[in-house]
Amino acid sequence: MQAHRLTINTDSFHLPADYDVAGLKSALAAAARHGGGFVDLVSTSGTHLALLVTPSSTVRFEALPDFDDLDVYAARPLLLDGGAFAFYEEDYALE
Repeated sequence: MQAHRLTINTDSFHLPADYDVAGLKSALAAAARHGGGFVDLVSTSGTHLALLVTPSSTVRFEALPDFDDLDVYAARPLLLDGGAFAFYEEDYALE
């Protein structure tokens, strides 16, 4: 299943693969359209969050790649939260 990352302004949240992304997008848009409001969500860590979304909030959804096949990502940089890069090295692969 496709996993997603939600970023609001500078804060990122990973969403469970089975999360209702379409419903969350609608709730975020409605909050912004009505001048602001709280939108509830549950992150992959199980944390329950109430996020205040305003018309000036920057909201971004990302569809994350499927990491089941890590060989695809060997020697390719992955952009981490905060703009840092990490590299997957085959020498450190888990068997």
